[in-house]
Amino acid sequence: MKVPISVAALAAASVLALTACGGAGTDPGGDPTTDDAPTAADFDGRWTAEDPEDAFLEFKEVDENGGTVSGTDGCNGVQGEFHVDGDTASIDRGPGTLKGCPDVDTWLSGVTVVVLDGDTLSIQNDDGEELGTLTREDADDATPVPSGSASASLDEAEGSDGDNAEDS
Repeated sequence: MKVPISVAALAAASVLALTACGGAGTDPGGDPTTDDAPTAADFDGRWTAEDPEDAFLEFKEVDENGGTVSGTDGCNGVQGEFHVDGDTASIDRGPGTLKGCPDVDTWLSGVTVVVLDGDTLSIQNDDGEELGTLTREDADDATPVPSGSASASLDEAEGSDGDNAEDS
């Protein structure tokens, strides 16, 4: 009587083990497939506008599903959190400035949704209307952040071409 129960238990364990190996994420050849859905890492980085030139959004990944966003519409600050769903990220806006901006098109201030398409983000409002687009900024295009003190930079600049005040 013990033998049939042991055989049945062994068969059940084998079936469970084989079922676990053949689950989702594998093709018939047994090779794992990749999920091509964008994650927060695909949004990560600085995205800039052509007009106004200083308008941008910068996404920082916190986890694979979202993170923080900050930037400017060319006049007022934009900040909050973003949450990824496929190629779309919804933006939960945080506090920002609301100063008057004569002669500045502040279209980016209406952002609530961004849609990723390669190196372009389509900026949309609550109604799904496209407000404009941003382009991924290459790391080479990024504005360098100065380091050190201003006097050290000034001294270095004066001495860099061989013409400093002491030599004249």
